[in-house]
Amino acid sequence: MVTVYLIRHGEAEGNLYRRMQGQYNGDLTDLGRRQIEALGRRFQNVRLDAVYSSDLSRAMETGAVLCRPRGLPLRTDPRLREVCVGPWEDLPFGNAAADQPAQFQQFIWDPNLWKLEGADTFAGLSDRGWAALKDIIVRHEGQTVAVCAHQVIIKSLLCKLFFGLDHPEQVAYGTNTAVSRFTAEGGRLTLDFQNDVSHLDDSLLRIPTHRDLAIRPMAGDAVEEYIRYRKDAWQVVYGTLRGFDGSGFWLDAQRTIGPDPEAMVVGYLNGTPAGMIQLSPGRDAARGVGYIPFLYLREPFRHQGLGIQLIGHAVSFYRKRGRTKLQLSVAPTNAKALGFYRKYGFVQAKKHRGLFGSLLLLEKDISLPAPPADISVIPV
Repeated sequence: MVTVYLIRHGEAEGNLYRRMQGQYNGDLTDLGRRQIEALGRRFQNVRLDAVYSSDLSRAMETGAVLCRPRGLPLRTDPRLREVCVGPWEDLPFGNAAADQPAQFQQFIWDPNLWKLEGADTFAGLSDRGWAALKDIIVRHEGQTVAVCAHQVIIKSLLCKLFFGLDHPEQVAYGTNTAVSRFTAEGGRLTLDFQNDVSHLDDSLLRIPTHRDLAIRPMAGDAVEEYIRYRKDAWQVVYGTLRGFDGSGFWLDAQRTIGPDPEAMVVGYLNGTPAGMIQLSPGRDAARGVGYIPFLYLREPFRHQGLGIQLIGHAVSFYRKRGRTKLQLSVAPTNAKALGFYRKYGFVQAKKHRGLFGSLLLLEKDISLPAPPADISVIPV
């Protein structure tokens, strides 16, 4: 008999930023790392003879937390990768939902019907994953194995092996680090439990609200909209409009964003503008820094987890251009903004002088994740 634990990775950037991760190789979040610590405690007294993961960083880091206390190598298998979503890779959920609503609904609720050119199918994904699992089962007769993978491939495997591909509703939602267990004996598979997260307390759970922004380039003639956002932000920070120069901000924005339309975008919630982010592609490129001159949410859309989706756009934009750090400036009196940025990994780099007083320069590491360096990694 072989006992197999199927484990979803800890929260990763795509989960937080609400972007299609697929096979995009994003990093775990701070919450994700706390989740995998809890996962390690759950397995503290569980015998494991081998640990496998996909070769994507978020799954490898999750598997590594099980390897370290046991001195086990991490065996990686690309067949355990998440579903390839083709043209949706690294796309905001909100864009896919708005632009291809029928296909998006199939992807979420009826994945066996979902088809997208250049992407995996649900059936093909389950075949790929099952081929990997069969090899693991043959290799580890009489042993217990942990397999760290991803939400959709785990769902496809549970459907294929126990419920049927046409019955995804039988698979409970598997939040990050959810654990399923089955046994294989003499060709018979038995599911003991699925997608259990009893090792996570409420502080470690983040259930998606599906309030997803569609992120679009700001129109080149949206000067009045832009100045309105700038004016509101100025009023919030300084409590007055004294010194505000809307047209000056607009002209400076046109100079700094350059020709790339993705450098200044608006986030839409159900078709309504919720906020925007402005980037500066030419600034500090030689130092590997991506600078954010302006991030703004309209008042009705604040404190709803939407601002981090705009930060996710900046991470995606700058990482593709080889940047390893994000930077932005905040007035030291803007306590709410400081709390938001610190919550999501920004730290103070230095103080500097702005036009109207001192500012804090905040910085966030966005370098690409590296494989675990303190354990042996063995590609299968």
